[in-house]
Amino acid sequence: MKTCKPNDAFGRPLHRLEIARKVFDHIELKRCHFDSIIDVGGAQGAWLHAARERFKATRIRCYDHPDMRTRELLIDSENYTFCDLEQREKQFNQADLAICVECLEHLSPDAAERVFELLCSSASALLFSAALPRQDGVGHINGRWSAHWRRRLLDNGFVEMTDFKRKILFDSSIPYYLRQNLSLYIKKDEGIKCIQLARPNDDLLFVPLDFEIVHHQILKKPYRLRELFKMLWLSIKRKLIGS
Repeated sequence: MKTCKPNDAFGRPLHRLEIARKVFDHIELKRCHFDSIIDVGGAQGAWLHAARERFKATRIRCYDHPDMRTRELLIDSENYTFCDLEQREKQFNQADLAICVECLEHLSPDAAERVFELLCSSASALLFSAALPRQDGVGHINGRWSAHWRRRLLDNGFVEMTDFKRKILFDSSIPYYLRQNLSLYIKKDEGIKCIQLARPNDDLLFVPLDFEIVHHQILKKPYRLRELFKMLWLSIKRKLIGS
């Protein structure tokens, strides 16, 4: 399959490539080394393209739906594993860094949890984001609050790189949903190649588990009638259970 130069076709991969470059600029090269990188749900490969540029990785692998075969890719097709993540049970390649950006909200809850566990066992570092409830986007069927994934990451032995989160949160050139959702995590006992990313006195998380970072665009979004009925039903249900 022919690999194209970055362009704006097929879901604006050039736009995603520029965003990825801005994000990776906030990871200091002298403090990490990612020789092998995987991207789960990586579409045309924008994040892997930028990661290879930034970290000079020698081994990359993108996992996404077979429909990607029909699209012009930003990385060589030999670096793809075309698969249906909804049905994926096989382990991903082991890597120094795993990337999963705004993907799991497109999967059913069971599939998202399964893919997430595979991610956690595949790499020593994880660049991760997933859409919140009520966040705009095509095909969002499984929005979860960030605390859900942050708790799961802690359970899997990861700690959040709070300095990285602080940098992207205040970078207004990055889209709000990534400033809101995206974080970098490393495993406490396995971050050998990026050991200087974590300092002994770092907090485990940038935001406590009982707090959320939510952009005002989501907070001000009008509720749809279906959402109001769901909220009413849950309220009645809680009252009945509590009575």
